[in-house]
Formats: sequence, structure tokens, C-alpha cells
Amino acid sequence: MLFTTPTQYAVLALLLVAGWLFGLASHPGGRKWRDRYEAEREAHAAYRDQADARIDALERENAALGHARVAVPAAALPMGAPARGPWLGAGDDDDLTRIRGIDAMLANRLRAAGIRSFADIEAIPANAETALEREIGVPDGTIGEQRWRALARMLREGNAAA
Repeated sequence: MLFTTPTQYAVLALLLVAGWLFGLASHPGGRKWRDRYEAEREAHAAYRDQADARIDALERENAALGHARVAVPAAALPMGAPARGPWLGAGDDDDLTRIRGIDAMLANRLRAAGIRSFADIEAIPANAETALEREIGVPDGTIGEQRWRALARMLREGNAAA
């Protein structure tokens, strides 16, 4: 047994209280971290002001030159690929998540690409498949490997076992 008498316990308690008081007396109170945070905040504000000033100067320069803002396309289509969307129909929106391999997030990406129904998936030409896969952010070959066209055809025809 380490402590056996009340005197030993009293000395232990006194040492603990003394250590606690010494720690409080020597602690900087978070001043160092607060100073670092304020310095970083000021540096960030200065950088933002500098960047905003540079953007304003470039916009004034563009306006003086008569340049208008130009929308940059997301990604260029590969050579020989038809323009995106000729296969798209005006059909109703289907629940694309019923096709194996398509979750809710991927279905939203497909809708953003203009594909809203099973018929749209069926009508995707093979030569535009890779461009679409890159646009929606899936690995190349996913549409063919997971047989989206066949599953879409089965679902469109009413076969719920897809």
C-alpha cells in the first residue's frame, strides 16, 4: 500500500493543490494562440483585399477593352463524338435509381446532363457513351459493364425484375 496514514494523504492533497496553483500562475491564458489566430486573420483579410483589388482591376481592363464575360464549357467532347443530347427525348421523368448501379446522386447528375427517362438511357449512342460517363463522373465503361441500356429497356417495358 502506497499511502497508509492520514498525514500522507494530507501531504498528497497539499502537493496537488500546490501544483494546481503553480500551473494557474504559469499559464499564459491562451494568449499565444489568440495572437496567432489574430495574425492569421489579418493576413487572410489582407490577401482577400489584394485579390479583390486585382479582380476589380482586371474587370475594369476587360470592360475598357470591350470584352464580355464568356462561359467556359465544362469539358470538350472527343473528336468524332456527336453533340451532346441528340438522343434526348421529351419523355416523362422516370426513377433512374431503379437501374442497378445508379444511386440518387448519380441520378441527379444524369438529370443535369439531360437524361430523365429510361428511353433516354436506351437511346444513348455507343460513340457518346464515354463522353457522358466523363460528364457524370463515373469510370469509363460503366454504362456498358452495368448494362444500363438493357436494364432501362426492361424497366421501360414494365419488367420490374431489373
